Amino acid sequence: MSWNAPRTCHRLHPLLMLASCCSLGCGSGSPAIPIPKVNPGGAAAAAMEMYDADADGALSTEEIAACPGLEAAAALYDSDGDGVITAAEIKTRLGKWRDAKIAIVSLSCKVTLDGRPLSDATVTLTPEGYLGDQINTASGVTGRRGSAVVSIPAEVMPAGSEGFRGVNYGTYRVAIEHPSVSIPERYQRTSVLGLEVAPDCGAPYASFELRSESKG
Repeated sequence: MSWNAPRTCHRLHPLLMLASCCSLGCGSGSPAIPIPKVNPGGAAAAAMEMYDADADGALSTEEIAACPGLEAAAALYDSDGDGVITAAEIKTRLGKWRDAKIAIVSLSCKVTLDGRPLSDATVTLTPEGYLGDQINTASGVTGRRGSAVVSIPAEVMPAGSEGFRGVNYGTYRVAIEHPSVSIPERYQRTSVLGLEVAPDCGAPYASFELRSESKG
């Protein structure tokens, strides 16, 4: 068995000036944005504890479905193509985020509902629980064309860095909410939508194509 190709994993280009500041430190007065300190081994063990329901040491398709962030990029975790994800494979992949030494990367997204752009929707990226408390929640609001820039809130950023916008590398559950348009619950706080933000993913955007209850 093989995983389907990830549908929401796109290459996320680092903010180059920011990357150099965060990994090397800047002496020109630019604030240093801390790189999240996620322990790959500890996070992998936590993921297995949370999702390995049958305790067989590997996450099956059914088990991984409980973690939308992992499910979105399952094919990238399953390095040997055997149809399951092990703690070792999770540890290896998370190690790539750490080795990249990038604090935040830019991310924009587009939201459609039944094929039409959805404006005024709030898109929230919540880090999957096994990552601990190092990865920041990020959000953005879509404009009239359904597009949004997703970013860590300014108040979470170090003083003086408010001009930088971006998100941490990580796996996220993606919730989409709207003040007046009815959106199915499966896309809201208990969302089935997931996204991985990682060094080796495609263009700097993600697309979320929602369908109303009546459209299935």
